Amino acid sequence: MTTQQIKDFVEDYFKVNLISKSRKAEVVRIRYLYYHLCSSYSDGFPSHIAIASTVGVDRNSVRHGLETLESFTFQDKKFKKHCDNVLAIV
Repeated sequence: MTTQQIKDFVEDYFKVNLISKSRKAEVVRIRYLYYHLCSSYSDGFPSHIAIASTVGVDRNSVRHGLETLESFTFQDKKFKKHCDNVLAIV
């Protein structure tokens, strides 16, 4: 899959715009999941810079999101269920 296909899928699944500058926890978590999907399932395994450019953030945001995603899924069981559903589809 391309990063654009992953982005479209995540935006459709969660009904959210990943490019938005929203800092709501729900949107941030979804963005972090998007980073994980891109780094794990995208064609060519894009760099953090390439992933960041698709949603208008810097590479450090991607790095932080990848490091933080696990703690979010541990703390929020509802979000973990969504993550598991998305990973099953991808």
